This record gives sequence, C-alpha cells and structure tokens, in this order.
Amino acid sequence: ANMKRDALFLSLLLLGVLIQANAKLMYVGSWTGIHIFDKQQDGRLVKINKADVGSSGFLAISADGKNLYATGQGDTYVCYGIQTDGNLIRYNSQSGCASGQECWTTHVSVAANKKYIFGANYKDGSYVAFSLWDNGALNQRTDSVTPGTGDNGDPYKNRQAGPHAHMITPTPGGKFVVGVDLGSDKVWIWRFNFTSGKFGNPSYQSVPLGSGSRHIAFHPSGKFAYVVNEIKSTISAFYFDPQMGRFKDLQGISSLPGSLQGNRDISAGEIRVHPTGRFLYVTNRNAGSDNVGAFSISNNGQLSPIQFYPSGGGSPRGMNFCPKGKFLYVANENPIDGKSLRAFAINQNDGSLSFLEDYSIGEGATDVEFSPL
Repeated sequence: ANMKRDALFLSLLLLGVLIQANAKLMYVGSWTGIHIFDKQQDGRLVKINKADVGSSGFLAISADGKNLYATGQGDTYVCYGIQTDGNLIRYNSQSGCASGQECWTTHVSVAANKKYIFGANYKDGSYVAFSLWDNGALNQRTDSVTPGTGDNGDPYKNRQAGPHAHMITPTPGGKFVVGVDLGSDKVWIWRFNFTSGKFGNPSYQSVPLGSGSRHIAFHPSGKFAYVVNEIKSTISAFYFDPQMGRFKDLQGISSLPGSLQGNRDISAGEIRVHPTGRFLYVTNRNAGSDNVGAFSISNNGQLSPIQFYPSGGGSPRGMNFCPKGKFLYVANENPIDGKSLRAFAINQNDGSLSFLEDYSIGEGATDVEFSPL
C-alpha cells in the first residue's frame, strides 16, 4: 500500500512539474517563425527554440494548452501541437480566403470548447470559422462573412475605402463572437452556431467615424469592453452585457500622452486588460511614439492614464501578460540595436511598469502568447 501511495505521490508530483513547466511557456510570433521561451520566476526569459515556419504574425493557444494556431504564410491559418517540452509539431493548415483572392490572414482565436477557430482577414474584410478535429487540427472552413463596406472616414491615411477585419474573438462566457473592423469603424457581434459552424446575422457597435477600430479587450468581469482605435490613437470604452451581446458607450480617451495627442502619423496597436481588471495597457507606434501606455480602470470601468513607457523597439505591434499578471512582454516589429522584445515588471498596486530586460530574437516580433496551463 505504501508503494502504491508513493507511486501516486510521485506521479502527482511529476504532473505538477509538467503543469509548472507549461505555465512558463511563452511564444513570440514573427515574420519568419515562432520563437519559444521559458519564462523564469523572476520574469526573465530563456530561449528554448525557434520554429522556422515562416510568417506567423498572430498566435492563439487553446485553453487546454495542447494546440497553437497562427496566421500563416500564403494567407493560411496553421495548427500546431504543443509538445510537453514546449516545441511545436505542425499539424496542418488551411487557406483563409473564401474568395480565392488575397485576403491577408491577420488574427486568430479559439472557441473555449475547442470545436472551432475564428479568423480575421484584413485585406478583404472577411471573418472566417474553421471546425476542428479532436486533436485540434483544422478540419474545414465552415463559414466566411464580410459584413462591412468601409466608411471612408479617414481621408488622411485613406485606410477606410473598404472593410478591414483586424480581430475576432469570443466574448466572455462565449455566447457571442465579435469582430473588429478597422475599415468600417465597427465591432460586429454574432451569435455563432456551434452545430452548423455558421455566423448568425450581425449586430454592431460603432466607434467614432475615422477612428479605425483595431483590437478589443474585455474586462475579466465581462461588464466592460475596450476598443483600441489605430487611426486616431484613441480608446473607446463600453459597458458590455455578455448575456445580450450589447455594448453601451462609456468613455473615449486618447491612447497617447498629452504631448503626442493629435499626431496623425501615430498608430495605436495592441490593447490588453490586466488579469486583476484594475489596469489596461495599450501600445502606440511610429512618429517617435513607440510606447506602452498604462491606464487604471475605476470600479465603473473608466480609464485614467498612469504613465507611458518606451517600448524598447520600433512599432510595438503586440504584447501580453504572463498568466499571473506579474510581467508584461512587448513585441516590437522593428528592432533597436537588435533587440525587439522588452520585459516589464508590473507594480500590482498601481499598475506602473518597471523595465526588466530587452531580448534579441534576430528580427522583429509581432505577438506574444502564453500557454495557459
């Protein structure tokens, strides 16, 4: 009996070690492949490997930590299996474009039940769904919809002559799927049919004309949603009803420090809400901005700027927290002195950032995702 008990204890211990190991896995997208890191307890990174798989601009990891999905080369969505040591095995890929034309696969997310992935295609403004096999591999494209038309709201950058799908993600609780459309200044809201794999008829929430809505981040309570607007470098805050899939205006605020506000050559990039729900972070790119803005979130969802921090490279495109929210990692598209990945420690009391370390991956970085386990 003792031997059995010891064996059980040992296997539980090993399971704990494996889960611990995976909790530290960090994946960085780039234009030539996926860089794999082991995050140490002090927030510093140790490089494990690079998967030379070609352009992998945006990544998503399934809730069970077994699969990684990427926007891939040649307008594809790609599925990988995540090994216990963190390395990737390529399962398969599918064309993102229903039209047969160029569509520019730009963003990918996974349904919580791991039955589907969702993709946003920038160039043609389409949103797609793919069913998945039991091992997470892509089965088939079940739907492709293009609800937007573009609103020509931005004469300066002229980026709104047509729809430009920039992000798609399930809402908290998973009842709806939302798509952010930069060309149409809209967030589209669908009920998704998990039996047929089809998007329902969309409703929408607009942001101010010419804003260029790029990405959305939900508050962990599900009660608030924040849209970062690329063209105007603003944040649109909303009340959100996760049961009804409805947005209601709450606040509009610049993503920039006062000295840079109104500079139309700056483009806001990524937006993330801290796991505690108390802080929000946004990246600003180009025209000498290249910073991370930290904001506090009040109990009623309102944002107030805390501070702005140099991103450690040019054009910070993506960023993410480690699962516990102690550290923030920023992916810069243009390296400075060879470094394109910057790590910050997050002050858990006030949300302020302190510089931790810069890393070189030999090229620009585009997105950061952690294994959730």
